[in-house]
Amino acid sequence: MILVGPSLGAAVAIDFVVNHPEAVEKLVLIDASVYAEGTGNLATLPRIAAYAGVYLLKSIPLHLYVNVLAFAGISFGTSLDWTNVGRLHCLYPWWDDATVDFMISGGYNVSAQIQQVKQKTLIIWGEDD
Repeated sequence: MILVGPSLGAAVAIDFVVNHPEAVEKLVLIDASVYAEGTGNLATLPRIAAYAGVYLLKSIPLHLYVNVLAFAGISFGTSLDWTNVGRLHCLYPWWDDATVDFMISGGYNVSAQIQQVKQKTLIIWGEDD
């Protein structure tokens, strides 16, 4: 199979291919988040501070600001639409708890496994990613 891992999914893909190399013929990593060694100091946050950060992460103003920075020249209406689509995952009732648990757990660290990947790998990264 060809395994595709976008963003944090690239870390999952690397973990899978290292532990089940017979199952994967080729690997595609898109905007791979694989070099960060977990969540760093976020793992030491008090839960209340982590929840405050999660609240900010899913806020409309922050998402709107990010869209304006990332996509210069688009209309406000388009930016608002993209903002609403971009935060859909944040609206799941379990998202806050899952995100805080992920941060406090230390995150996903596969940096030491990267050199163990033997499959042909296509890495796709944008110029400004």
